[in-house]
Amino acid sequence: MLSGIQGSAGEGGNPQPTKLSKMNLYRLRASLLLPFRAWLPASEYTGRARYFDEQWETEITLGHSQFFPVSLGRDQIDASLCTVAVVETYVEFDGDRESAKTWARNHCHAIVADTILPRVNEFVLQLKYLYPKAILTGTMRNVGDIDLVYSYLYFEDDNIHCRSSPALSSWHGAPVPGLLLGGDEPLPGPGQDRAVPFRELSKEWVAVTRAVDLVNHGYFEEAVLVSFALLDALVQDFLKVRLPNLSEGEAATVIARVGSSRLNTFLGPLMRVCTGASPLDENAGQAELAWLNKKRNAIVHNGDPCSRIESQRGVAMVWRLLRYLNEKGATYRLPPNLEFWTPSDGGKIKL
Repeated sequence: MLSGIQGSAGEGGNPQPTKLSKMNLYRLRASLLLPFRAWLPASEYTGRARYFDEQWETEITLGHSQFFPVSLGRDQIDASLCTVAVVETYVEFDGDRESAKTWARNHCHAIVADTILPRVNEFVLQLKYLYPKAILTGTMRNVGDIDLVYSYLYFEDDNIHCRSSPALSSWHGAPVPGLLLGGDEPLPGPGQDRAVPFRELSKEWVAVTRAVDLVNHGYFEEAVLVSFALLDALVQDFLKVRLPNLSEGEAATVIARVGSSRLNTFLGPLMRVCTGASPLDENAGQAELAWLNKKRNAIVHNGDPCSRIESQRGVAMVWRLLRYLNEKGATYRLPPNLEFWTPSDGGKIKL
């Protein structure tokens, strides 16, 4: 994803575009407080490289600081167990500076989640490659927007965004606003039963919940692969006990011999044989499954990246297909909703 990363102290200065663009380029800078601190031999590492086919270089610096400036009624907070990330890059926009600034302010959450953080996560991998010992970089990991302790975004040196995390709000002792939770579930807090009963959690509930966690923490490709594998396994289990005129062992043999277009075969003709219907009977279902297959194969065979929105789409698609199986007689225990983290309604996808 990035080319030309260097694992040493940077030379300073802003990254510059290397050739002219048809659209106007405007400089972005993000300052992020990350929830980990690595035991590296120096406190600051800088890399400068192009991201994908962009026409400019992005500069990323990870370092340590005792304090981090905030705007929550105090000047700074303790950052001694965190890492400070500074990202300097550009954004293309077909318009003048003020129009671009307005656009960036209106899309600041998406810029941080989908432009800034993928670059930080790539740089973390570059550092892990340079220093593979767990004692040095083992605490470093991918981060999603929900992980950021505090974040600033600047457009051409103008501050257009600053926000704290739920963790920082909890540290301040702020109660959880009911409007952020929604639904009829009781709010945690004084007067509530603090005892947590241990239940037997179904494997499908655990897998889907962890897939959502992977998305929220920036592991987009892994979330798609976990979800895909779960769907592949559960649809086989569903068919094995429902194929007519076959024992479960015979059905398992038939299913195991499906060598290509597996999910299309399982959810298409074999599902019709078992239930008389298929989620692929509509063109929309066929198109969605084709997309999921293509995205999974591109990740596995080509190492292609996956965006946050694509990852959410893949996990949600698997969740919906498993709910379809429940409608046809399965008894899978699934999360009632997918709790994808997004700080704004504009970042949500339709489930």
